[in-house]
This record gives sequence, structure tokens and C-alpha cells, in this order.
Amino acid sequence: MKVIGILSQLRKNSNTEILLQYAKQVAPPSIQIEFRTLHEIPLFNQDLEDPKLYPEAVQKLREDIRSSAGILFATAEYNHSIPGVLKNTIDWLSRNNPTPSPITEKKAGVIGGGGYFACLRSQDNLKHLGRSLNINFLRAPDVNIQYYNGPKKFENGQLIDPISQQLIQNYLKAFAEFITAKLLKYKTVQKFLNPKIIIFSIFLLFIKNLLRNMKVLGICSQLRKNSNTEIILNYARQVAPKSIYVETCEIRDIPLYNQDFDNIENYPQAVRLVREQFRESKAILFAIAEFNHQMPGVISNLIDWLGRDYVDKNPLQGKKAGVIGGGGYFGGLRGQDRMKHLGWTCYNTTQTWSSKILRWQTYP
Repeated sequence: MKVIGILSQLRKNSNTEILLQYAKQVAPPSIQIEFRTLHEIPLFNQDLEDPKLYPEAVQKLREDIRSSAGILFATAEYNHSIPGVLKNTIDWLSRNNPTPSPITEKKAGVIGGGGYFACLRSQDNLKHLGRSLNINFLRAPDVNIQYYNGPKKFENGQLIDPISQQLIQNYLKAFAEFITAKLLKYKTVQKFLNPKIIIFSIFLLFIKNLLRNMKVLGICSQLRKNSNTEIILNYARQVAPKSIYVETCEIRDIPLYNQDFDNIENYPQAVRLVREQFRESKAILFAIAEFNHQMPGVISNLIDWLGRDYVDKNPLQGKKAGVIGGGGYFGGLRGQDRMKHLGWTCYNTTQTWSSKILRWQTYP
């Protein structure tokens, strides 16, 4: 399967390019990485936002990505973020003209490195950007290589550090499984498709929908009585579709998180109860306020308790989730955004499937 490898730097023989070249060499047989540089991509100009006017290099890259099974980004870190060269390219690729854009629901991975923090912040920024564009990034493992700490990483334009080599090899193995999983599932299902089975399946789905009454756990992020956030959550409970019912989860008795009690046998009773409620629910609806440009500490503290999985699987894994709320001038945007970002990036195990992570409805 074809994977487009995108290099975020224009500099010749950069360390990032060496990583991508190594990834191309050691990729599993199920994927072939095709290298793309961004030298010919012009600055994004909305005057040219039309398929008939796209610059040739932009049109070619859009077509290549649309026909590929996935994207592998190799990124450096500039000023605590992704290079402007890469962001400019994503601006071109994200245009829904024609609809959908070539990166919509595309599976993607990212590797890279840098100084003391490697490229941790730029990768985090790229994944955060990808979430808003419906790019499906592999959540774990990670490849963040510290170029200047520890053993020597490069020599004569080659990656020579065995640990870094193993990191990339392990990542590519997980990435190959990640991008081929849906295709394999489709091929398996395709064998059983015939008109009688399709009609019977539709009938069963119809009956199931008639009987379904799924429990959704509603979480209010404020302890203040009769807050606007609580009013919004209560309204959501009243107007919820018949297929679901929203049950409010009380979190007033949750104590401050303390690692001394980080064991299922030592969990406070209120924590045990909430963890069990999360585990039994089909989905979670968070009603979020915004305190100091963030979600409230009440919710952060709750998630710290819920995210522990040293003994038993944490109850956040695999849960579908949504978020509603409001606030001042920006309507609680930053609180919701941080909540989604936390759910999207955290609480993953060594599993690589997106279904193991909190999933958020991106639109509206």
C-alpha cells in the first residue's frame, strides 16, 4: 500500500530527512513509502482556491495523497511548533474544493527529532491540528529522537544509533497495521455480502434501533449549584433522542488525586463508584465551563483518577465522548478545545487502534 512521506524541512540532508529515508528503507513489506519534498509548494493564496487554479505542485500532491493509504510526516520543531513550510502545505491540502479534502479521514503517522525536547511540541501541535481536520493519527507509540543527548545518532548522512533505529522500526510496524486494518476488515466482510444477508441485516438493525435505549453519562464540570453549565446539561437530558438517556454523574465527593491511593484496593469509595459508572455507560457527555482559558481543575482531577490503569483497564478507553458548554466572549472554546485535546492524546495503551482512545465528535 502506498504511503506518502512528507518532509517538513527544505534544508538538504537534514536530520529529519535522514530519519524519513531510514523509514523508507525499513518499512514493512505491506507498505511502500514514497518520498515528497515541499520545495515547489508556493505560499497559500485563497485567490487560487479552485481546482482549475491550483498550482501544479499543489494539485500533484493533493492527487498523490488522495490515492494513498496514508501519510507519514517527518517533522522538525521550529519555535515550539511545526515548521511554517509544513503548515503552509497543510493549508493547501485542507481545502474542501473539491469535497472532501484529500486529507479528510486519512490515516497518518509522524516521526521526528530535535534538541532537548526532541520534537515533542511540534508533534503535539501537528496531531492537534490534524484532529481539527479529521486526520486520523496513530496515537502510540511515538518517535521523538533527541539528537544531541546520549549516543551519537548520525554519521555520514546515516542513522547509526541502534535504539533510534529500533524505535522507527517498531513505529512502522504499528503504523502498517494501523493503516491496513480497515482494508482487511472490508475484504473479509465483502466475502459475505449478498442481497439476502444485506436485507436480513437491515431488518435486525431496525429492530435493534427500536429497542435501543443507551445510557450516556453526563458530567458537569462545575460544582456551583444552578450554574449555566448545569442548566445546559439538564436541557440536553430533556431533549436527548429516544435512543439514549443521559444520566447525571455526581462528582462533588471526588477527592483530590493522590498517587498514594493509586491502587484499585485503595481507591476512595467515590472514585470506585464513578469509575464503575463510566465503565457501564456507552458514552460520555461532558458539559464544560472555561476557567482561566482551560477546562476546570475539577474535571482535570476527575480524569487523573479515571485514567489510571495499573491494575484494571481504565474506564475511559474505547469510550465515545461529546462535549457541550459555553462561556464569555469565546463561548468556552478554549475549555472545550483543551478537553478534546486531552481526550484525544491521552489514555492510550500500547494498542494502536483509534477505537482505544476517547473519540470526539468534531463537528458541529
